[in-house]
Amino acid sequence: MSLEPEPTGRENASVRSVPEVIALVIGIGGLWFAVGPVGGVIGGGTAVLWYAFGVPYALAAGFVGLTAVTAGGSTAELGTVRVPVLAYGLLVLAAGYRTPTPLRFGRTVSGTVAGLAGVGWLAVTFAPDSLWIAGVATLVFGITVSSVVHRYERFRLGLTATLEDHNGETDATDRDSNGFRTASDRESDRT
Repeated sequence: MSLEPEPTGRENASVRSVPEVIALVIGIGGLWFAVGPVGGVIGGGTAVLWYAFGVPYALAAGFVGLTAVTAGGSTAELGTVRVPVLAYGLLVLAAGYRTPTPLRFGRTVSGTVAGLAGVGWLAVTFAPDSLWIAGVATLVFGITVSSVVHRYERFRLGLTATLEDHNGETDATDRDSNGFRTASDRESDRT
C-alpha cells in the first residue's frame, strides 16, 4: 500500500515553469503595447487565471479579452496584436515542455495553430471588414478537424463498425449497448 496521494490532475496545473512566466510577461507587454492600459489589465487577468487554474483557462481569458478590445478594429489595427497572440502560442508550447513527449506536443500545437491561423487569415483576406466571418470560419474548421480526428481515433481503437460487420459476418449479439463490437469480438478477429 502506497502512502502517496492519488493523482488528481491538479498537480500538473500547479507546476509552473520559467518559460511560461516569460511567455506571460511577453503577452502582458504585447497587450499593453497593442491596446494600452486595458491590455495590461487583460494580461494581468490572464496571469491570475494561469496561476490559479493553468494554461487552458489563461488562454481562454486572454483570447476573449483580446477579441473584446479589437472587435471593432480594422485589419490594420489587428496587426498590432501579433505579439500577444505569439506569446499565447509560446505559453502553450512552454506548458508542453512538461509532457512526456514534448516534441510531439510541440509539433501538434504548431500545426494546429498554423492551420487555425491560416483559416482565419484567409477569411479576413476575402472579407476584410468582417471579423466575425473569420471567427465563424475558424470555429467551423476547428470543429470539423476535431470531429475527423475523433472519428479516426475511434477507428484506430476498433470502436467503430467495419465493412465486414455490414456484410453479416458478425452476429448482432457481439455488440455492446451502443452498437459497437465488443472487446471479445475484436480479440477473436486478431487470432
